[in-house]
Amino acid sequence: MFRAGVIGLLATQDDMQVVAEAGTTESLRRELERTPVDLVLLDAELPEEDGIDALPGLVSLTRVLVFSAYDDPEKVKRAMQFGAIGYLRKDVSPPDLFRSIRDGAAGRTVLDVELASRVAKSLRKAPDEASFERRLRALTARQREVLRLLREGRSSREIATALSVSEGTAKNHVTRILQLLAVEDRAKLVHLLARYGIEG
Repeated sequence: MFRAGVIGLLATQDDMQVVAEAGTTESLRRELERTPVDLVLLDAELPEEDGIDALPGLVSLTRVLVFSAYDDPEKVKRAMQFGAIGYLRKDVSPPDLFRSIRDGAAGRTVLDVELASRVAKSLRKAPDEASFERRLRALTARQREVLRLLREGRSSREIATALSVSEGTAKNHVTRILQLLAVEDRAKLVHLLARYGIEG
């Protein structure tokens, strides 16, 4: 339904023609092999294969403008590193969509000012902060629960009570979290969480 809506919008533009559409990256590759196009408007969230992961095999065939509901700076950086001509949010206005497609087809980079600013801010992060946040994202849901309690200053006994586990299990969770985050002790962990403004 979303794809049909976009196609309907593009049909209102005299200088644009939708020559193919696809619901998966595999069918898209088949279409590109037999249909020359100036630009692919690629949804980042596709079944079977992530759209961004498919970029390296698509940008060798034509220019690709990524279209996504998510504007996480890391996702944007990956898309651009993999060769996308630009990155658009799905809530873009029709006039901005049309302008972005024209710019992308002409080989000009497409990235709105707000998104470009967020990506630049992400790139300016200290390497240790970026590394710390990557490790945080790898924690399990239970480990993040323990992390939240640690940030509140809870002891192992209090963590055990809050999670209905033994104190030994709580201590094991804390030890494992410190190992995964490459942090020496609880005090250092709480300091880093506060320094980077990260909620537990």
